[in-house]
Amino acid sequence: NMELPWIYLKNKKYWNDIIQAENHNKEKKLRTFIAKMKYGYLQISIMSAQKKYLNKIKSEVENILQVSGNQYKEGAISGMEQQLIKMTLFNLNAGLLELTQIQQHLENDWKTKAGIDISKQIEIASQVKFKPVDIESIIDIDEIVKTNPGMLAKNQYGLALKKQIGIEKLRILPELSFTGGYKKVNENIKGYVLEFSLPIPLLNFNRPQIQKQKIELNNHNYETQMYNNQLLTAIQEYMQAINSYKNMLQETENPLDSSNEEFEKFKISYKEGWISLNDLLNSIELYSSYIQNYNQELLSYYDYLLKLEAITGKSLVTI
Repeated sequence: NMELPWIYLKNKKYWNDIIQAENHNKEKKLRTFIAKMKYGYLQISIMSAQKKYLNKIKSEVENILQVSGNQYKEGAISGMEQQLIKMTLFNLNAGLLELTQIQQHLENDWKTKAGIDISKQIEIASQVKFKPVDIESIIDIDEIVKTNPGMLAKNQYGLALKKQIGIEKLRILPELSFTGGYKKVNENIKGYVLEFSLPIPLLNFNRPQIQKQKIELNNHNYETQMYNNQLLTAIQEYMQAINSYKNMLQETENPLDSSNEEFEKFKISYKEGWISLNDLLNSIELYSSYIQNYNQELLSYYDYLLKLEAITGKSLVTI
């Protein structure tokens, strides 16, 4: 087959656009992977700190249960109150067991994705602290959409399709195929042969293929506009969610912060007789839920930050 030189050059430019589009897609996938790995690490770290603190509360409840035996004999507490201590301890143990199973699964999954043997121990940050980020001062939505690797890939592929239309327009003449060689039928009939073929119809000016490429370009342009709209919506949703979680987290203290002595205050109040045993047990249940809810809000905050980081390519979360 013979290909005209100007068609060859057009084809080369077409494939260069395709390669560039794929490189942008690789960048998009890499950003998403890094964001997911960072989030996975934060999950493991927060759960590790939560387990450590809940184990501390569990030890205190075990001490209360140990002392309750003598208190019950002396009539200081009722059998019902002793049972409430056991129920509180059971709830703590159940929560810790579930937390341990989830953390182990997440840790093994994270190690697998990172290419680390699951039997190897990894060093986990002792505590993940809330760090407020002023998104509005960092993010320029219009600029982010223009430079997003997914959008760049869509635009580059659109350029490739336009070049493909140009290539098809150059093929208005039918393509010639030549075949040559030595052919032997028998001893008397042999020699060199040259054959050529032409496609039918001869003069359709390649209209069907040109029309097909134009339809593909129109479909791609529609998909590109849809992707642009989805990207804008996602950025706006993520920014709104980040600000909502940031406002909530700024209004409360991290229950796992070493400077936070709320649980110690509950213990002292009980020992000094300022609150009853029931009040202490209710406080333990409430405080355990508070820890869980705070950590979930903290994770959600960083989840949206990392999703935005994957889109923008800006380092919004440092570990």
